Amino acid sequence: MANQRVIDYIKAQLPRGYTREQIKKGLVSQGWPAREVDEAMKMIPPGEKSGRQFNESVPGFVKFFGILYYIAAGLMALGGGLIILEGGIVSTILGSLSPSLAAIGGVFLIFSIPLFGFAVLDFFIGRGLFKRQKWARIIVIIFAIIGVAQSVISIPLIIILNGSSSYSVMLSAVPGGMALLISPLVLSLVLSGLIASYLIFSKKVKAAFL
Repeated sequence: MANQRVIDYIKAQLPRGYTREQIKKGLVSQGWPAREVDEAMKMIPPGEKSGRQFNESVPGFVKFFGILYYIAAGLMALGGGLIILEGGIVSTILGSLSPSLAAIGGVFLIFSIPLFGFAVLDFFIGRGLFKRQKWARIIVIIFAIIGVAQSVISIPLIIILNGSSSYSVMLSAVPGGMALLISPLVLSLVLSGLIASYLIFSKKVKAAFL
């Protein structure tokens, strides 16, 4: 006989836009036997499902992060394209002076490759977030944790270096001084921490990425 708790859970998840396969995977990952889940599924009519669109069950902030990654992908691709264009211009100018110098423009192509690589990565991360794919959530969490770690290491390092006379002289020559260097790191620390905490601990996020 099907477990009523499992039946109730399935009925509660279907209106939220989850497919039966996603619900089954979630229940099995929580320790429910697959056979027991299948029995519960049979107790629910096939037509009992959500009429909402798939993306409507994606948490709002997850959608926002996905959009940001799409924008980042576009900017990375644009940057790579501009570098290639600059390389072509440099090759043309130097080639007019000496054919052997035209190859220097190829260096720009090398620098554009990482940008295109990050553009592709950012695009698929954004797509993965909208499609509620676990790997996309994990990568964003890893990036956020790296951002936190970088800030935690960099802020004390800047403060320590500020104690040296030569570094203090350099900072005094820069408008804003040490505050100009630390402020972005503090902002990165706070934002990265919030993003990581939200994606790790939010119940809505956990449910969305079953």
